[in-house]
Amino acid sequence: AGDLWWIAVAAAVTVAVGLTLRAIGMLVIAPVGPVHSFAAVGAVEGLARAGAAPFLLTALALSADRAGGAKHLAIGGIEDISSRIRGIT
Repeated sequence: AGDLWWIAVAAAVTVAVGLTLRAIGMLVIAPVGPVHSFAAVGAVEGLARAGAAPFLLTALALSADRAGGAKHLAIGGIEDISSRIRGIT
């Protein structure tokens, strides 16, 4: 239950950061003419999402690490890859 609360808070922070970055970007591109506005809006949208995503991804990674899942996945992944390499050669 604690991890779910942590992820919900991180999702709210992610949305707030994304909307803030989008608003700042829209203010910055306001002087751009109508010919280039499509590309400018696309760049702002992409940068806002890229700037906000680490907040949610970090919370998800930390919750998986607390549950012991990240360590298990990392070790299992390495062992799985090495066994596949041995099977090929």
